[in-house]
Amino acid sequence: MNPFSNISYQGQSISPNALQSFQLPSGGSYVFPYGVFLAKPGPQTAIQFKDYNSGLWKNFSSGPNDFPVYIGSDGTNYRAINLSGTINGATVTTPGTGYTQAGTTISFAAPTSGVTATGTPIIGGSLTATVTAGGSNYTNPIVLIDPPQVGGGTPGLCIPATARVGLTAGVISSITFDFAGAGYVAIPNITILDATGTGAVITAAIANGTAASGGLTGIVMTNYGSGYDGTHIPAITVNGPTGSSGTAAATALPNLALTSVTVGGTNTGYTATVIVESSLGASASAPLNIFGDTVLPRPARATIAQSGGVLGTATIEDAGIGFQTVPLLKQVGNATADGSVNATFTAVVGGVNNTLTVWQIG
Repeated sequence: MNPFSNISYQGQSISPNALQSFQLPSGGSYVFPYGVFLAKPGPQTAIQFKDYNSGLWKNFSSGPNDFPVYIGSDGTNYRAINLSGTINGATVTTPGTGYTQAGTTISFAAPTSGVTATGTPIIGGSLTATVTAGGSNYTNPIVLIDPPQVGGGTPGLCIPATARVGLTAGVISSITFDFAGAGYVAIPNITILDATGTGAVITAAIANGTAASGGLTGIVMTNYGSGYDGTHIPAITVNGPTGSSGTAAATALPNLALTSVTVGGTNTGYTATVIVESSLGASASAPLNIFGDTVLPRPARATIAQSGGVLGTATIEDAGIGFQTVPLLKQVGNATADGSVNATFTAVVGGVNNTLTVWQIG
C-alpha cells in the first residue's frame, strides 16, 4: 500500500499536493494521518504532539502565524485543535488526604451548549525540594528534573515538575516550583545546568502521599470539551473513596476567545470608526501555567463603525485566546473619534470557529 495515496481519516479526505481547508469548531480536532504535511492553523488553533512518555498532548505551534508548520506524522502523534471555548486544565487548590487512584473520579460541570470536559485525577507524587549545597559562580542556572516515568510513573497518570532557583552572589539559595509535579513514585534527580557554576546540590522529596493513599496532585484532561463561555466556567467535583478526608478541590482553567462586544452607556457623538482592545482577562493578566506549560494569552481587537454618531455592531479582527475570565475592553485611537460621552464596551467570550489549511507534501 502506498502511504502517500489519498487518505480518508476521521471523515476528512487528504490529497497529496493539494491544499485543503477544514472548519474546526470550538474544541474540534483533526489528527493528521500518516505522512508529511504543511499546516496553517487558525488564530485560536494549536498544533499539538503526543508525548508518549507522559501520555500528554503538548502545544507545538499555534496561530496566528504567517508561516506553515512542518509536520511528520505517524498517524497518531500530531493533531490540530481549536482551543477556544475549551477547558485546558485545572489547578489543584486543596489536595485532601486518603484518596486512591482507583477509587477517585472527577467531573466537570457541563457548558450551556457544547461538550462536557473530562479528566483523570492523579493521586500523590508531587515534589518538595531543599538546597543542601549552594555551590558557587552560578550566573544563569537552569533546573532539570527527571520526569515521573523515569522512576516508574505511569504514562497518562504523571506530570513532570518544573522549578527555578534563586541566586545570591553566585550561590544557589532557594528553589521554587512552578509546578510540583504529579505521579512521582521515586525521588527524581535534580540537575542544575550552568556554564560557570559548580557544586550545587538540590535534594527532592515526594509529598502528598502515593497513589495508594494520598492527596489530589493533578488532573490530566482527556477531553477539553467545547462551548464553554465566560459566564459558565465549570465547577469540578472530586469523588473519593470512603475514608478520604480534607475534601480535595480544583479550579478549572478555561481557554476563551472574544465572540462579540456589547456597546452600552451614552453612545452618542462619534465621528469615526473606533478600535477596542482587550486586557488579558480580568484578574488573570499573568501568563497561565497549566501543569508546567506556560500559556501566554493574546489580547483581542475589534473595530466598531458609527452611523449618525452612534456606534453599531463590532467587527472582531482578532478574537484573542487564553482568557480565563471575561477581559476588560478599552477604546483606543485618536481623540476625534471619542464620543461626547464615551460608550461602554463589554466583552462576551467563548468559542469561535477556525479554518485549518493542510497540504500533504510526502
